[in-house]
Amino acid sequence: MARRRHSGHDCLDVCTHTGVRVGWVDLDDGRAVLRRADLRQEFEQALGRYGCELAGQRRGQAQRGGASPQALVRPRSHPGADVVVGPWVDLAANEPGRSVAATAAALRHEAPVRSLLARLLGVHTRERAFRVGADGERVVGGQLARLPAGWHALHSVPVGTRGADIDHVVIGPGGIYTVNTKHLSDARVWLRGDLLVVNGHERHYVPAARAEAERASRLLGRALGGVGNGGVDVVGVVALVGAENGFNVRCQPTDGAVAVVGHRQLVPWLLRRPTVLRPDDIEAVFAAARRPGTWA
Repeated sequence: MARRRHSGHDCLDVCTHTGVRVGWVDLDDGRAVLRRADLRQEFEQALGRYGCELAGQRRGQAQRGGASPQALVRPRSHPGADVVVGPWVDLAANEPGRSVAATAAALRHEAPVRSLLARLLGVHTRERAFRVGADGERVVGGQLARLPAGWHALHSVPVGTRGADIDHVVIGPGGIYTVNTKHLSDARVWLRGDLLVVNGHERHYVPAARAEAERASRLLGRALGGVGNGGVDVVGVVALVGAENGFNVRCQPTDGAVAVVGHRQLVPWLLRRPTVLRPDDIEAVFAAARRPGTWA
């Protein structure tokens, strides 16, 4: 496999050990082209080792535009022509709050009347928790969209096989960050190091953000060629939505591995961070982070 630039796009070639070109993937627009239909299985396996997945490759994977796996194969009219096998699953296309919004929708579908009544009466339910969480992630996603060129933000990044996800992954000159959004409407928040208190109740948001960043560090390090448990530097961030008027910071976590900020301060805080990544490093990390296989 080899990376190349073609017409301004970042492409990945898949070849046999004898140099025969099997196909290629445009890592920018997600298009995959298979030149040797007889080697499709090998092509998909090679992409999997690199961390790419073709849409429809996993059982139950939603298709873009509702297309079936078969519909993604569009052979030309003459033998031996290229076959466009469809897009690989690019996490850069994920919308903020996608995962938790889907969970909220599923809960509403299971009990539509109960969900409606609970919403009208202001009762706190699991459906409400996921729905409010999705709203918060959209707010933070909107803030991250203000980052200037040279920065990248991914949203609803699935991690592992148990349905976990990272709300946002941010990559730019100031480094790599995992951002955990907490939607705390009209809450009073008090922070001293790892101790974070919301309306008088201790919450373990800081240790959870640290663990999330450490996991991302290991997975990205592996995808970028790290050995063993070696990783890359990732900082965890807790982004608070709705608590700006009552956010009392005595001190941030002292190890520097986690920061807690209000959502309106998130982008200014990121832009104040010292430069630690060169443009080529940023693009390499982004290329790895946008592939589902990186986070499996």
